[in-house]
Amino acid sequence: MAVANEEVSNLGGLGLSALVWWLIPIGAVSLTLLWFAWKYRPRKTPQPDEGIKRRELMREAMKRSMPSQPDS
Repeated sequence: MAVANEEVSNLGGLGLSALVWWLIPIGAVSLTLLWFAWKYRPRKTPQPDEGIKRRELMREAMKRSMPSQPDS
């Protein structure tokens, strides 16, 4: 009787172990698919006014003086 119980418990452990090992590649494939979907998602086309506004903001930022660095 003791041998039969040990065999059943070992089989249960193998089943769980196999499940865990299958979750690793499934998770890796899922993360890869999500990354590719995010990377190659359709982007909105930039409006001409938006680019001009960004350029003006950059020009204003470049005109400002930098704060002095405190001595360490």
